Amino acid sequence: MTISRRQFTLRSLALLAASFRDAHSERLQARVLFVDGINNHDWQAATHAITQILTATGLFSVDVSTTPPRGATIAAWNSWRPDFSGYDVVINNFNGGHAAIFQADLRDELEVARLVTDVSRAFGPVDILVVNAGPQPFYSIEEQTWENYLRQLEFFVKSPLLLLKQVLPAMKKQRFGRIIQVRSEVFELGNPRFANYVAA
Repeated sequence: MTISRRQFTLRSLALLAASFRDAHSERLQARVLFVDGINNHDWQAATHAITQILTATGLFSVDVSTTPPRGATIAAWNSWRPDFSGYDVVINNFNGGHAAIFQADLRDELEVARLVTDVSRAFGPVDILVVNAGPQPFYSIEEQTWENYLRQLEFFVKSPLLLLKQVLPAMKKQRFGRIIQVRSEVFELGNPRFANYVAA
């Protein structure tokens, strides 16, 4: 039997609604937030069609939050603040915006200052800083040197500090900002040959 993409989506949502009812029997409908605004297809029609499909089941109550249009000011984006916590499901119908690649040595204070300046000129002040991955060389204890430890500390401790000091003034000025430090499970697992990385 061939199942269309629409049938598959509806069945998936029905299963989601059933799971929701099991966990929240006091409520009859799952609360859905549909985020749209910029896309490379007819997002207005897609939002309308999917919202109709969902509400017709009687299992979902749907709200739509439309982002500012392409080319909107930073102030317009700052005023768009949907409360995602008030919903059981968030459906994304947005793939707009712009991306660019910026390169810098994050261990160098002048390089980091230039990086944040370049990013701010291209996109406006940094609202969210995510500190994530870095180099992870493998060394046994016999192979370890103090220089190996220092290189890890310089990247994983110094570079976040340099980035933070560059983005914090703009965040304080606009009274909004988020800094997210992603940690590694290696710290808890105790993987071999990772002593310098775990120390940092």
